[in-house]
Parts: sequence; structure tokens; C-alpha cells
Amino acid sequence: MINNLLYGIETLLTNFTGRHLSFVVMMLFVFLIAYYIHRYLLGKKFKLRIAEANTQKFKKFNLETEYMVKKKMLKNSYLILYLSAAVLIVLRDNINLLMPVLSGLVLVFIFAIRELLNNFILGVFFKSSLTTTVSEGMIFSFADAPNNVLEVVKINLFKTIIKNKTSGRLESIENNELNKRQLIHRPLREQDYISFRYIVGSAFNIEGYIFNLRKDLDEMVRSSKIEFEAIKNSIYLIKSRFGHSPHLKPFYKIDLKYLNKNEIEINIELTIYNYEHSNYLKDFLKFKPSLKEPYVKIKKVAHT
Repeated sequence: MINNLLYGIETLLTNFTGRHLSFVVMMLFVFLIAYYIHRYLLGKKFKLRIAEANTQKFKKFNLETEYMVKKKMLKNSYLILYLSAAVLIVLRDNINLLMPVLSGLVLVFIFAIRELLNNFILGVFFKSSLTTTVSEGMIFSFADAPNNVLEVVKINLFKTIIKNKTSGRLESIENNELNKRQLIHRPLREQDYISFRYIVGSAFNIEGYIFNLRKDLDEMVRSSKIEFEAIKNSIYLIKSRFGHSPHLKPFYKIDLKYLNKNEIEINIELTIYNYEHSNYLKDFLKFKPSLKEPYVKIKKVAHT
């Protein structure tokens, strides 16, 4: 079978160089000219947008990264179009030679991705394999425990080994369970998502507490800094893989949930860079609502 495959490829290349080479080379020049014109117009468009966002560093950084991703996608698109056109030209006159070659290449391809196919079969029949969104080395958290930073160490057929970055422990989890749980992806290692949760009584001075809390959170956000040149390549890879990147600007969000007529749940979500997880308990106590704290009374103004 291998001999037939090699013989078919040799015959195919002989016929190709004999009759189609000049046409394919001419088509290559046409595609190159179209590609460089398209790339020039794309660059002109993005350079104008980047110049307009020169004073907004987050927006400028996102535009620069998006431009890099668009250039790569454009290059790959023209390459695929050119190769497809070249194959169709050869296929037109060499169908009898091409079919055995394609059959052999399909078998080689299936052998190369046998592990992926194995996981797919396990996923269908045993619901235990993992999708391509989970990979070894990936940093993530479970949605119901966002402060526990985890890393995928090894993906096995039925179980995955994960490392708790906070405690350093190695743990295992059934792939079936991992597939069902909601994950928070952390593609940018320098970025941390911190969550604080408190429950207070309905008589608690929520307005005054949030007024004071925002001062502390604003200070944490202001002090969170990152050199964007240091993470530029990381953002480029993230956008290439996922099509999007995480929100880069440090920020926080405060949500109130009324559990019943007597209890209110306060959820604080904080996104900053290089958070010291050893300070979590200190910050938890710092933000904790206190009945003894004389919070400012916020006057409610009636709107007419």
C-alpha cells in the first residue's frame, strides 16, 4: 500500500510539473498581488483606528493585537484558497491518480489523530472525554469556587489530574464531572479574578457600606498595573485560539441579591493583575460588613 501511495504521488508530481506548472505559478502571482493589496488596505484601516485611540492605552493595545490576528487570518485564508485552486486544477486531469493518493493520505491522517478520535469515541459512549476547550497547562477555576486557581497537569482517558495553585496539592477529577461543571478560563496568567461574598440583614446600611467599599476597591484597581508589552504575545495567542481576549482593564463589580425579606447577599468580583493570594484573608476581613462601623448615611433624593 505504501509503495502504491508513493508511486501515485510521484506520477502525480510528474504530470503536474509537465502540464500545469506555468499556470499554477501564474496563479500564485495573482494571489500574491491580491493578498498584498488586501493586507495594505487592512493595515491602513487599523493604523487609522490605532492613531485615533493613541491616548487610550487599553483600546490601543486591543486594536494592535486584533490587527496581528487579522493579518494571520488573512494570510491563512489566501493560502487555503490558493492550495484549493491548485488541487482542483490537478484534480481535473488526474482524478484516477489522485484518488489512491487521497485514500492513503486519509489513512495516514487518521493514524496521526488516533488519540483525538479515541477521546471522541469515549465522549460519545462513556461521556468521559474532554472537549478541546480543556488542555494540559490550562489555568482555570470552577465557577462555584472562583478563588481556587487550578492548573490542568495531565488529561487521562477517564480522569484528569489538576494542581491547586494556592495549596500546591495534586487532585484528580472524573472527566465526566469536569465536563458538567462550569469553568472560568484564566488564559492570561498575570490576571486574577477574586470574589468576596457576604450576607447581611435587611436593616444593614447597604448604601453607606458600598460608599466606603468603593474607595478601597478603587485604590486596589488603581494600584494594579501591568506592562502591556510583556503580555502582548500572550494576548495575541489567546485571540488566535479563542477569537477573543479577556477584559484587560482592571475593574470590580458589586452585586446585591435579596435572599429573602431578612437577608441580603453582597457579591464583590474583582479583576486585577498579579494578586497576592496570601492576602485574601486579610482583604476578606477588610471588606467584611461590620455593624459597629459608622457608615455614612446616604440621603435618598426623591425624583419628580
